[in-house]
Amino acid sequence: MLFTSFEFFAFFVAFFAIYQLIPTKYKYIALLIGGYVFYCFSDVKLFFVLVAISLLSYVGGIVINNHRRKVVLAVFTILEIAILFIFKYLEFMLRIINNIRALLNQNGGDCSIDLMLPIGLSFIIFQTITYLVDVYNQKIDVEYNILRYFTFVAFFPTILSGPIQKARNILPQITKPDSFTFEAGRKGIVLFCWGAFEKMLIANNIYSIISTVYGDIDGASYAMLIIAIFSYSLYIYSDFCAYSDMARGLALLLGIDVGVNFRNPYLSVSTSEFWRRWHISLNDWFVEYVYIPLGGNRKGTLRKYINMFIVFFLSGMWHGASYNFVIWGALNGVFVIIGQIINPLKTRIANTLNIDVNVGSIRLFKRIIVFGLISFTWIFFENGLRDAYLIIRKIVIPQPLSFFDENLLSISGSLGTTFMTMLLVVLFCFIQIRRSDEKGLYKTFTNQPIVVQCVVISFFICICVLGSYSQIDVQVSQFVYFQF
Repeated sequence: MLFTSFEFFAFFVAFFAIYQLIPTKYKYIALLIGGYVFYCFSDVKLFFVLVAISLLSYVGGIVINNHRRKVVLAVFTILEIAILFIFKYLEFMLRIINNIRALLNQNGGDCSIDLMLPIGLSFIIFQTITYLVDVYNQKIDVEYNILRYFTFVAFFPTILSGPIQKARNILPQITKPDSFTFEAGRKGIVLFCWGAFEKMLIANNIYSIISTVYGDIDGASYAMLIIAIFSYSLYIYSDFCAYSDMARGLALLLGIDVGVNFRNPYLSVSTSEFWRRWHISLNDWFVEYVYIPLGGNRKGTLRKYINMFIVFFLSGMWHGASYNFVIWGALNGVFVIIGQIINPLKTRIANTLNIDVNVGSIRLFKRIIVFGLISFTWIFFENGLRDAYLIIRKIVIPQPLSFFDENLLSISGSLGTTFMTMLLVVLFCFIQIRRSDEKGLYKTFTNQPIVVQCVVISFFICICVLGSYSQIDVQVSQFVYFQF
């Protein structure tokens, strides 16, 4: 059940009305039922996987609390990861085994397994691991109320694509959510409407460019591939940021704050800064639960870089059981490490030449470089190894004259849709840049007369509804992070 569907709108309106009638101390029960109904819309069979994960981590929390030993934490953490491995990585490992056997000319038939990956499984597993570790580190009291704990795991605004919630932050809010206020309602609606606009009018329209070009890589010109590469950067940002904004908005309407997941990452002046601004909840998870336990930067420079590379490698694996995701994660790790290694050299050069690195032109140049590097890595994120190789081979040699190709004017399908997509992207970028000061932008909005506020919100709702009727490609209606 997509946030942008009419089915979800009907579900949430009915749920919200019932939720507001329930006393605060029992609201978590409504959240639990709502979460299970929401998840069952994907597949009833997967509902039992969700319950099993919840039960395992619930029992694990109690056992860890009673026997606070690392081996106990390790056992339950491994069991959680084993569930993720079976559904997400077992088939990938079997393919590797089959390839090795083929190289060794061994017969006996291929090993294979066909399991349906539960939507959002990676997010669910990571969220339950936060609970186990927080209980072990005594950052949160163990939750004995099984229904309340199951509500934490099945919290429907974030269950499918995050933001990943830490138990110590979300469980207390589920226990006692804030009362509904006009201010929370207004902010929640604004966030949700903007998220819907990002997805339905920005991401979906940009994806028409990507599907056109990447659907025929052999026939695509140099200019088309360049445009598609940069378009994908905007697409994945607008798509995932849209889900995060809608999740934040829904949670606020329910009296819960799930935190910001993006802080204008494409305004970063280094790849390190980019990953502090992109998918913040996942980055924080890896820092707290992987990077720091590995030693962080406490064991020397070389060990720090090794730990960083491990984090990026695991991040690539987390996104998908495929070679292209592994390469994507490794590439980002290499870029971040190289950036940190050459930082002192860049500083010395700037000091020698008396260059102020904080002036607008230098910062713009750095942002362009970061955008280009990150866009290059997205090639592997979206494409298999063969297609990625073809794309890179075709863009190695610049062909500036190909930018005068008249076919570029209809790269979105027609001249009209291409022009409209360009206008929407400009509007999106303008507002996102203003969101660097989100509180200030929101204050500017709330300072307007209430009539103007209603007109603005109604405008975004109307164009989202009209946009939904113009979507003819079912594929673009799926959020890209649902596959993780």
